[in-house]
Parts: sequence; structure tokens; C-alpha cells
Amino acid sequence: MGDVSLSLGMVIDGLLVVLMVGLSAGLVLLHRRIARLRSEQRLFAELVARLEAASQQTRVALDAFKKEADNLTDLEQRIAVARSLKEELLVVTQAGEALADRLTGLASTARRAVKGTEHPPQGSAKARPAASSPQRERVVVLEALKSLR
Repeated sequence: MGDVSLSLGMVIDGLLVVLMVGLSAGLVLLHRRIARLRSEQRLFAELVARLEAASQQTRVALDAFKKEADNLTDLEQRIAVARSLKEELLVVTQAGEALADRLTGLASTARRAVKGTEHPPQGSAKARPAASSPQRERVVVLEALKSLR
């Protein structure tokens, strides 16, 4: 019986050694997995930091886009005002051109009238001196302008 108990003890000891070797191998594998998980955790933290930085850049870009959109709206309003002013200036210019044409016609008529009065009457021997021609024209043009009002 002594041999049997010794054999049984050795079997149990062998079994314990096998279990301890298995447990040690499992612990080594677990340690490697934990180390890899910590490394991946650092990579994940770096990824989150990059994502946060990209998110911040996106916010800044969106703010810039909003500001540009506001500037664009302001610019569109200014363009609309400028177009309106352009149209008004065109109308005023056309009216000015029409008035200038009328004044030119009146000045022509006035010149012809002045030239007609500068000739001495047929029956008189000596013509009396007429007022200076440019001054007389101004008077006639001014009278014509007054009649337009």
C-alpha cells in the first residue's frame, strides 16, 4: 500500500504541476491581451483626440461659412441698391439729354432771332449799334428757360 499511496501522491503532484503550467500559460496569454488592450486604448484615445480636433476645425469652418453667408447677403443687398441707383441715374441722364436737346433747339432759335434783329431796317440810313451778340444770346436763352418753367 505504500507504493500505491506514493504513486497516488506523485500523480496528484504531476496533475498539480500540469495545472500550474496551464495556469501560468493562461496568465501569460492574459497578460499579453491586457498589454494589447492598453495599447489599443492609447490608440483609441489618440483617435478620440484627433476626432475632437477635427470637430473643432469643422466648427471654425462652419462659423467662417456663416460669416461669409452674412457677407454675401450684405453684398447682394448692396448690389441691389447699386442696380437701383444705376437705373435712376440712367433715367436722370436720359432726362438731362432730352433737356439738353431742347436747350440746344432753343439756343438755335434764339440765335436765329438775334441774327434777325441785328440787320438794320431797310428804310433807315444808319443802323443803330446792337448789344453784344453773346450777351444778347444769353438774355434770349434765359428768357426761353424762364418760359419753360
